Amino acid sequence: FNLFVADHTVVEYHNFILKYPKNRNVDSAWKSIYALYTTDGKSTTIAQFWIDYPDFPFKETITEDLQLSMATFYPIQINEKWGFVDEQGKIRIPCEFDWVEFFSEGIAAAGRNDKSGFIGKNGKVAISFVYDEVESFNKGFAQVKINNKVGLIDHTGHLLVPIMYDAISEFFSARAVVIRDGKYGYIDRYGSEVIPCELDMAGDFSNGSAVIAVDSLYGFIDYAGNFLVKCEFSWVESFENGFARVEKNGKFGLISATGKQVLPCVYSLLSPFKNGFAMIVQNDKCGFIRADGKIIIPCKYEFDKNLEGETFFLGGMVRVKNNGKCGLIDSSGKIIIPFEFDDVLSFKNGLAPVKKNGKWGFIDSKNKLILPYRYDGASSFINGMARVRLAELTGMIDKKGKEIIPLQFQHITYLSDYILVNDERAFGLL
Repeated sequence: FNLFVADHTVVEYHNFILKYPKNRNVDSAWKSIYALYTTDGKSTTIAQFWIDYPDFPFKETITEDLQLSMATFYPIQINEKWGFVDEQGKIRIPCEFDWVEFFSEGIAAAGRNDKSGFIGKNGKVAISFVYDEVESFNKGFAQVKINNKVGLIDHTGHLLVPIMYDAISEFFSARAVVIRDGKYGYIDRYGSEVIPCELDMAGDFSNGSAVIAVDSLYGFIDYAGNFLVKCEFSWVESFENGFARVEKNGKFGLISATGKQVLPCVYSLLSPFKNGFAMIVQNDKCGFIRADGKIIIPCKYEFDKNLEGETFFLGGMVRVKNNGKCGLIDSSGKIIIPFEFDDVLSFKNGLAPVKKNGKWGFIDSKNKLILPYRYDGASSFINGMARVRLAELTGMIDKKGKEIIPLQFQHITYLSDYILVNDERAFGLL
């Protein structure tokens, strides 16, 4: 039986039943099929199992589980012991456990007599209480721990991954990071260590690659552990749209998924990509690149770190600084708003906040002053309103400058359909 179902799959268990219908392990095989098939614990899955396996011998189990799957259970504590009640408050599982977790994928982690295991909604033990610690099931697996070592079990309680690791991450792209004796590696969903624990660091797989580190230098590997990019960088980020930012010798650049150096590591700053563009800085001058690394605006504008937070393309324009003054340019480098402001923010609702001689006003797309320079602080319009500040008090105005919310608050924060405000005393919602 153990040889026949070595991989513990539904197909293996069912083939065993078909080939050896009188074997003493047939009942166990059926229960394993049911547990593996219904891992999400949903009533639709249980009903589909009945359709797919009409010869399942334990029909009463399906009937009971169908009823229980549609009920929601809540943990309760009585006399320092834990159990569960349903939505009507009726006790469905007696309070006899030291602790319980919420039900996940049809079963709940629980503790009793200093050991951990799992129970079903019928209150029966689903997986024996033999572990020091357990975590709730997620995507068909649960972490279990004995003597500070971790492994993985499935819904049948079968040990998929030996209890030998210091830590196991979630599965991403059929790979999970594992740590053993301070070294990182990867396992597959069958519990095989497909990439040995020999790495100094390992990240989750995404789009066919993962960040790893060897001797404190970072690179990328594929699913089989082959190097896509050798470990030669002091910092890297995961690939996005086929490219990744990297750092070498204190300078930043860009590489492709093949490891090609698209942008050399010569820049003191390479911002995250936003709206298809990123800012680059070299010798205190800034410019911009496309997502493929092509330079669209060379490093010729003054880099001001105080402006960095909003120096990204929005509505096809970006704020830059030249000869100490700010303006707006488009992605071709064309000047849209001339360099005549101490600061300028993005256009929204047809207006943009601009600062001159220490005061803020608002201009339109033709650089015509619509609202005069009178505010000590301002933000772009959202839904026809903009935050403005006079001295230490903040309020909101409309596009004609009328106060919609009086300037009487210390702070104003957007919260979806509400506005959070506060003064010296307390907070409130508008």
